[in-house]
Amino acid sequence: MIAQPEDFAHRVHARLASVLKARAPNLWVAEMVDRAAAGIRDAARAGVEVRLEHITHNTRSEESESLPCLPLVLERGALRIFLPGLDQTLHAGDRLLFAGRGSARREMLWALSDPDLILTYATGRHAPSGSLGRWLARKRGRALGQ
Repeated sequence: MIAQPEDFAHRVHARLASVLKARAPNLWVAEMVDRAAAGIRDAARAGVEVRLEHITHNTRSEESESLPCLPLVLERGALRIFLPGLDQTLHAGDRLLFAGRGSARREMLWALSDPDLILTYATGRHAPSGSLGRWLARKRGRALGQ
Protein backbone atom coordinates (compact mmCIF):
# COMPACT_ATOMS: atom_id res chain seq x y z
CA MET A 1 0.00 0.00 0.00
CA ILE A 2 3.00 2.26 0.50
CA ALA A 3 3.50 2.58 -3.27
CA GLN A 4 -0.06 3.85 -3.80
CA PRO A 5 -0.65 7.50 -4.78
CA GLU A 6 -1.40 10.08 -2.09
CA ASP A 7 -5.10 10.30 -3.02
CA PHE A 8 -5.34 6.63 -2.02
CA ALA A 9 -4.16 7.54 1.49
CA HIS A 10 -6.73 10.34 1.65
CA ARG A 11 -9.52 7.93 0.62
CA VAL A 12 -8.46 5.39 3.24
CA HIS A 13 -8.27 8.09 5.91
CA ALA A 14 -11.73 9.45 5.09
CA ARG A 15 -13.32 6.00 5.04
CA LEU A 16 -11.61 4.96 8.28
CA ALA A 17 -12.66 8.17 10.00
CA SER A 18 -16.30 7.51 9.11
CA VAL A 19 -16.07 3.94 10.48
CA LEU A 20 -13.99 4.54 13.59
CA LYS A 21 -15.59 7.76 14.88
CA ALA A 22 -12.32 9.01 16.48
CA ARG A 23 -11.36 5.62 17.96
CA ALA A 24 -8.08 3.80 17.36
CA PRO A 25 -8.38 1.05 14.74
CA ASN A 26 -7.87 -2.64 15.28
CA LEU A 27 -6.22 -4.53 12.42
CA TRP A 28 -6.97 -8.16 11.64
CA VAL A 29 -6.70 -10.73 8.89
CA ALA A 30 -9.66 -12.90 7.91
CA GLU A 31 -8.63 -15.97 5.95
CA MET A 32 -11.09 -17.95 3.87
CA VAL A 33 -9.63 -21.28 4.93
CA ASP A 34 -10.82 -24.19 7.04
CA ARG A 35 -14.42 -23.59 8.20
CA ALA A 36 -14.81 -20.29 6.33
CA ALA A 37 -13.65 -21.99 3.12
CA ALA A 38 -16.16 -24.79 3.77
CA GLY A 39 -18.92 -22.19 3.93
CA ILE A 40 -17.80 -20.61 0.67
CA ARG A 41 -17.64 -24.03 -1.03
CA ASP A 42 -21.11 -24.97 0.33
CA ALA A 43 -22.49 -21.71 -1.04
CA ALA A 44 -20.86 -22.31 -4.44
CA ARG A 45 -22.40 -25.81 -4.60
CA ALA A 46 -25.78 -24.17 -3.91
CA GLY A 47 -25.11 -21.70 -6.75
CA VAL A 48 -24.65 -18.75 -4.37
CA GLU A 49 -21.78 -16.24 -4.42
CA VAL A 50 -20.38 -15.11 -1.09
CA ARG A 51 -19.41 -11.47 -1.39
CA LEU A 52 -17.48 -9.17 0.91
CA GLU A 53 -20.74 -7.45 1.89
CA HIS A 54 -21.95 -10.72 3.44
CA ILE A 55 -19.11 -10.94 5.94
CA THR A 56 -19.13 -7.21 6.77
CA HIS A 57 -22.81 -7.25 7.72
CA ASN A 58 -23.83 -7.16 11.39
CA THR A 59 -25.58 -10.48 11.58
CA ARG A 60 -26.85 -10.01 15.13
CA SER A 61 -28.71 -6.82 14.32
CA GLU A 62 -32.35 -6.81 13.29
CA GLU A 63 -31.64 -3.83 11.03
CA SER A 64 -29.50 -3.86 7.90
CA GLU A 65 -26.30 -2.60 9.43
CA SER A 66 -22.67 -2.86 8.36
CA LEU A 67 -19.91 -3.75 10.79
CA PRO A 68 -17.68 -0.80 11.70
CA CYS A 69 -14.74 -1.92 9.59
CA LEU A 70 -13.02 -1.27 6.30
CA PRO A 71 -11.52 -3.95 4.03
CA LEU A 72 -8.07 -2.66 3.14
CA VAL A 73 -6.59 -5.48 1.06
CA LEU A 74 -7.81 -8.68 -0.54
CA GLU A 75 -5.10 -11.22 -1.44
CA ARG A 76 -5.88 -14.08 -3.81
CA GLY A 77 -2.69 -15.91 -4.65
CA ALA A 78 -0.35 -13.29 -6.17
CA LEU A 79 -3.24 -10.85 -6.78
CA ARG A 80 -3.68 -7.93 -4.39
CA ILE A 81 -6.74 -5.68 -4.50
CA PHE A 82 -6.57 -2.51 -2.41
CA LEU A 83 -9.85 -1.22 -0.95
CA PRO A 84 -11.93 -4.01 -2.48
CA GLY A 85 -15.58 -3.21 -3.07
CA LEU A 86 -18.31 -4.87 -1.04
CA ASP A 87 -19.52 -6.56 -4.24
CA GLN A 88 -16.21 -8.46 -4.49
CA THR A 89 -16.81 -12.23 -4.64
CA LEU A 90 -14.86 -14.26 -2.10
CA HIS A 91 -13.10 -17.53 -2.87
CA ALA A 92 -11.66 -20.26 -0.68
CA GLY A 93 -8.07 -19.30 0.14
CA ASP A 94 -8.64 -15.52 0.03
CA ARG A 95 -6.98 -13.39 2.73
CA LEU A 96 -8.42 -10.05 3.78
CA LEU A 97 -6.85 -7.29 5.84
CA PHE A 98 -9.36 -5.20 7.78
CA ALA A 99 -9.19 -2.10 9.95
CA GLY A 100 -12.02 -1.27 12.28
CA ARG A 101 -13.44 -1.59 15.75
CA GLY A 102 -12.75 -4.61 17.92
CA SER A 103 -16.47 -5.42 17.99
CA ALA A 104 -16.45 -5.76 14.19
CA ARG A 105 -13.51 -8.14 14.38
CA ARG A 106 -15.21 -10.35 16.98
CA GLU A 107 -18.51 -10.45 15.06
CA MET A 108 -16.85 -11.23 11.74
CA LEU A 109 -14.59 -13.97 13.04
CA TRP A 110 -17.53 -15.53 14.93
CA ALA A 111 -19.64 -15.52 11.76
CA LEU A 112 -16.83 -17.01 9.65
CA SER A 113 -16.39 -19.88 12.12
CA ASP A 114 -19.72 -21.46 11.08
CA PRO A 115 -20.08 -22.61 7.44
CA ASP A 116 -23.88 -22.75 7.77
CA LEU A 117 -23.99 -19.09 8.80
CA ILE A 118 -22.01 -18.04 5.74
CA LEU A 119 -24.65 -19.60 3.47
CA THR A 120 -27.41 -17.97 5.53
CA TYR A 121 -25.83 -14.52 5.17
CA ALA A 122 -25.24 -14.95 1.46
CA THR A 123 -28.81 -16.07 0.70
CA GLY A 124 -30.76 -14.16 3.33
CA ARG A 125 -32.51 -17.45 4.21
CA HIS A 126 -31.79 -19.78 7.09
CA ALA A 127 -29.53 -22.56 5.88
CA PRO A 128 -30.13 -26.04 7.28
CA SER A 129 -27.50 -27.13 9.73
CA GLY A 130 -25.33 -30.20 9.17
CA SER A 131 -25.28 -32.72 6.37
CA LEU A 132 -28.57 -34.38 7.40
CA GLY A 133 -30.38 -31.03 7.42
CA ARG A 134 -29.00 -30.12 3.99
CA TRP A 135 -29.97 -33.57 2.62
CA LEU A 136 -33.54 -33.17 3.95
CA ALA A 137 -33.78 -29.67 2.46
CA ARG A 138 -32.68 -30.99 -0.96
CA LYS A 139 -35.27 -33.81 -0.74
CA ARG A 140 -38.01 -31.33 0.18
CA GLY A 141 -37.00 -29.10 -2.73
CA ARG A 142 -37.32 -31.99 -5.17
CA ALA A 143 -40.66 -33.06 -3.67
CA LEU A 144 -41.98 -29.53 -4.20
CA GLY A 145 -40.77 -29.53 -7.80
CA GLN A 146 -38.02 -26.98 -7.17
